[in-house]
Amino acid sequence: MCGKMIWGYRLIFLPAFVLAFPYYLRRMLRRGGYGQDMQHRWGCMPAVPPKGPRKRVWAHAVSVGELNAIRPLLEAMKAEMDVEIVLSTTTSTGYALAQSKMKELCLAISYFPIDFVLFSRRAWKQYDPDMVVLMEAELWPEHLHQAKRRGVPVYMINARLSDKSYRRYAKFGAISRRLLNKPDLILPSSEHDLERFAALGINRKKLSCTGNLKCDSPLPELPEAEKSQLRKELFGKSAKEALILMGSSTWPGEEVFLADLRQKAEADGMDIRLLLVPRHAERREELKTYLQRRNEAFQFRTEKPATVSEPLIYVADTTGELSRLTSIADVVFIGKSLPPNKGGQTPIEAVGMGIPSVMGPEMSNFKQITQEMLLSKAALQAKTQGEAELLLFKLLKDKTLRKKLGDAGKEWHERQRGAIGRTLENIRRHLNRL
Repeated sequence: MCGKMIWGYRLIFLPAFVLAFPYYLRRMLRRGGYGQDMQHRWGCMPAVPPKGPRKRVWAHAVSVGELNAIRPLLEAMKAEMDVEIVLSTTTSTGYALAQSKMKELCLAISYFPIDFVLFSRRAWKQYDPDMVVLMEAELWPEHLHQAKRRGVPVYMINARLSDKSYRRYAKFGAISRRLLNKPDLILPSSEHDLERFAALGINRKKLSCTGNLKCDSPLPELPEAEKSQLRKELFGKSAKEALILMGSSTWPGEEVFLADLRQKAEADGMDIRLLLVPRHAERREELKTYLQRRNEAFQFRTEKPATVSEPLIYVADTTGELSRLTSIADVVFIGKSLPPNKGGQTPIEAVGMGIPSVMGPEMSNFKQITQEMLLSKAALQAKTQGEAELLLFKLLKDKTLRKKLGDAGKEWHERQRGAIGRTLENIRRHLNRL
């Protein structure tokens, strides 16, 4: 039955891929950065030496956030289990980060192959892993089939199901159960996610809640002198006493909201600088066109030499700097959380660093974490855009409230730690039973 299902998938996939390819090609060209090493998508992976006595792990993480979260786990696996690692990612930003920060850790780094038999089989033949580690919700039928036919265990770590994903899987019942039961071990990031997997028909013996790996990722601890230097680098000497409002991983419409809020705060007598870190750096031209219409000095990080020495708005249109930049913020707004955007970006780093944070109503991708933060009074969530504005104003005006919220955030984050050890122990225990 499983063989029939995978061939049915293959027959459906090929025409669907042909029809959808022009759309995805346009999207990739618009976002940029995908031309490099495109052959990986077709299964032509980087050359790796023949396997020796050590087990080989094929780890996959979609983009920057997932790569940052999985890195400490892979370091622990390499040190404690003496494995060699090949790593794949999906996005150009993730690939750039992996190449710059994880080369010494990995035997090879590549893009994930298109999930069709010709490409997947070629990649599997090249990498020839002994186990597969998938980050969060990366379930690809052909990839899982190649693992099954080779007898290679698959571990789905930091697993989560957003509201949208849960509804989609529930809609397709039996097909979803077949796909979701293919991993040998599913390690949800929260009890809420574990119950969702169980409700979809996943064997409970495969499920174990290990906590969120993103809470175990090391947070930057910049010395005060370095923070002061970074503030000066971004906003100039005049910003020494100013408050920095940060838009973390913002999406369309949210930059407008934050720029308007900064202007209102200035009119109210506050000295505020706005630091925007858009989720997609390739939106720089769109943002530049918008900011040029405003009567406020702005600067883009990629513009060198700087065109403005004392900007009121600074746009960090780069990749891999979010954590470091967050460390200088006084108040953070979490992106992708204001309608019409949906899902939300991760609030973990900002809250864990003790930066007072406000989220909009759309946080379904981090629903359980958001609820835990709110119960711990470690962050604030608005029900509307108007309420988000009021909460941000309140924080900008009240130093005592900022400290109280920041301290609660650090305490919440400390209680979440330990996911790496629990994940590693579950994988080791399963391997010992094979």
